[in-house]
Amino acid sequence: MADLAPSAPLLSVRDLHVQFPTERGTVNAVNGVSFDLYEGKTLAIVGESGSGKSVTAKTLMNLLPRTAQVSGEVTYDGRDVRALAAEKVKHFFGVQMTMVFQDPMTSLNPVKKVGEQIAE
Repeated sequence: MADLAPSAPLLSVRDLHVQFPTERGTVNAVNGVSFDLYEGKTLAIVGESGSGKSVTAKTLMNLLPRTAQVSGEVTYDGRDVRALAAEKVKHFFGVQMTMVFQDPMTSLNPVKKVGEQIAE
């Protein structure tokens, strides 16, 4: 009988909170997000405009401004993503993990195959 127990998640996010201090007070952009992503699986992060999807993704990629206040745990393949040394960040985010941005000028063309566009 095959072992049906899932392996450890490739990406794990636990109790993620992101706040931005402003002149008018603190903005709570992400409040307690948790999820796991397993190798070979797809995860969609969906929500209304302003719900924190992009801030969550940018947190995973260490792309937030220095003023952002982040708490929670983000691990990729067992490594604490937020604690990576500066010299390892560039390699990690260029090779191990990447992000496809929503910017309409640089987004993927829905008419072409994804593989063709990534190869470009």
